Amino acid sequence: PDVVFCNPQVLLSIITELVQYHYKLLEQPDPTIPISGDWKRFKDYAFLTQTLLLKFPRHYYEGVFSSSDLLKLLTSRSIVASVGNGEYMMPALLPECCLEDIQ
Repeated sequence: PDVVFCNPQVLLSIITELVQYHYKLLEQPDPTIPISGDWKRFKDYAFLTQTLLLKFPRHYYEGVFSSSDLLKLLTSRSIVASVGNGEYMMPALLPECCLEDIQ
């Protein structure tokens, strides 16, 4: 897109909101709201989709900077990585593990 970010805080705000929401799902899920589909994959595996990003509308402006553009930006900055089928993983949200856990 023909958009220039003069303030890097915009990108940091996007990442911060995703991280905050992820940890909210992990630590204090609302028992009255079932977590399934994209939300479950986001909670369990740190997977994002364009559909999921549509739930965070203050970070994109359709016609100027779309949710698709946002994914391209996050990918180009190595904040998310494409895992195929329109899904992206945010590695920073994955839990820490020890080598012993892998074996």
